[in-house]
This record gives sequence, structure tokens and C-alpha cells, in this order.
Amino acid sequence: MWLGTFGRKSVSDWVAPHRQAMPLPKLDDDQVAWIVKEVATYIQKQRQLFIARAVHLNPNQKAALQSLFPASALDSARVVVLTKERVPNPYFYAQLLPMGESFVYAKAWPRRNV
Repeated sequence: MWLGTFGRKSVSDWVAPHRQAMPLPKLDDDQVAWIVKEVATYIQKQRQLFIARAVHLNPNQKAALQSLFPASALDSARVVVLTKERVPNPYFYAQLLPMGESFVYAKAWPRRNV
């Protein structure tokens, strides 16, 4: 489990040491709207792909997350553990790269049991 693996008490305990200052890209309204639409579509497709394999959080996972989320959210949350496959980068990722360095940085983040 993510938080248990890293022995952290909160998400910010894990993120803060790994975060580096990175300027946000300057995007116009049309670019922001496009990104929001593409991200929503990507998330929906990934959810459809994995939902059949999703299971409830086990008691240890709930215990590790109880200080971060209400019990109702943890009771309704589902998780899929990937062992021999990975969630692919979004199909629109290549189109984000010219928009700014922060999109390149996002790809470099480790994806450990998130």
C-alpha cells in the first residue's frame, strides 16, 4: 500500500520532499478547456478499463488513509493492483509537451502503488 510502504503520515509528507519548484505553463482559456476535456475523457476510459477488477480497500489500507479521508469515502473507494501491466500515459501527452516543462516533469514522477 502506498502510504504504508513509505511510512508517511500524510500525502504531503511524501510529496513535499520530492517536489521541485517548476513554473506553471501560461495557457489560454481554450488550452485549459481542451486539457480538462481530454483529462476527463482519459480518466473515464481508464475507469471503464479497470472497474471490473476493482476491489474494496482492505482494513490496513483504510487504517492508513483514515486521517486523510472521511470513512464514507474509504468505504466506497475501490482499488486495482497492477502487477504485470501499467497504466499508460494519456494518449494526448505528446500534445501537452509543447505547452510547458511542467508537463514533462509530471511524466517523471514515480508511480508506485498510487
